[in-house]
Amino acid sequence: MSHSSQKWEKPPIGLIKINVDATMADDKIGIGVVAWDSDGFVIGGITTCKEEHRSVEWAELCALSALSEGINLAHTNCFVKINFETDCASIVKRVRKNHKDITIISHQVKEIFGLLNSFAETNIKWIRWSKNKAADHFSRLALVKNCNFFLELVYPSDIHNSVISDYS
Repeated sequence: MSHSSQKWEKPPIGLIKINVDATMADDKIGIGVVAWDSDGFVIGGITTCKEEHRSVEWAELCALSALSEGINLAHTNCFVKINFETDCASIVKRVRKNHKDITIISHQVKEIFGLLNSFAETNIKWIRWSKNKAADHFSRLALVKNCNFFLELVYPSDIHNSVISDYS
């Protein structure tokens, strides 16, 4: 039996990898998005903190919000070939199958599905939390600092350390 690597992996040449994650606390969600090029360099990112009210499907809605932010980042930077990665398996399953139901989640999945179709090439896949540490760190940072910020090529050292930790 082979074991998959517990370490973050670079995207294939020509593709951008966008890791997304959401963290919940009280009535807030923190969202972390990190974009990487095929050399493993961070080329952008977003952290955002949003006020949300809890519902039965709140956790999935948070994960969808993180994916939406990743899609917005890709559009803003004119990326055309993207691999989106999240550690929320249910969102990956829903988006891949484009479920046909009438829940709030389904409505948002259909919107995301339409946005994904605007790229030349996209893929969404589930990854282990251990391969999504930088996006997780950014989502927690958004909650702790209760702020939003965009990550560019130059970024603070605490963020750099979390990016480097994904390679360990």
